[in-house]
Amino acid sequence: WPESWGCWIKNGGPAQVAFVLKDVANQTVRVYIGLKGVQGKNSVATLKCEGARTVSVSLAPEEDKTVSLDLPAAEAADRLVVINISCDATADFRMSSGGKDFRTCGVGVRWVYACRDTDVLSRLAMVEAIALDDYVRLERQPPEFDFFLHT
Repeated sequence: WPESWGCWIKNGGPAQVAFVLKDVANQTVRVYIGLKGVQGKNSVATLKCEGARTVSVSLAPEEDKTVSLDLPAAEAADRLVVINISCDATADFRMSSGGKDFRTCGVGVRWVYACRDTDVLSRLAMVEAIALDDYVRLERQPPEFDFFLHT
């Protein structure tokens, strides 16, 4: 369920967030996930990913919180990461929208950021983003082209 800040999970989940990391052979990876608490309810979100410890985190209503998962090194250069997210509470949006919005949603996923565990500069950038509440600084920028091609 997309919103301007991210996406709610449907019901209590589980929902899956999946992506491929390139060139991470034999590298431990840290994955940060920005969560948003359920509308109007306290909740506990649970995140599971193969090879990582299960993370359970308490969230106040609509609270923004960052969690991290440490993924052990694997031999493959390219790595598929699948994170299962579930929660113990849901919000029925029909109540808050006068019946116009039919969704029943759990926690929200605001963003995902992954880096090699040894990449101190990327990890520092994440600490700055959390401290300043400015995650735009972490967005991947399109490459700059310095040539002109005419066909």
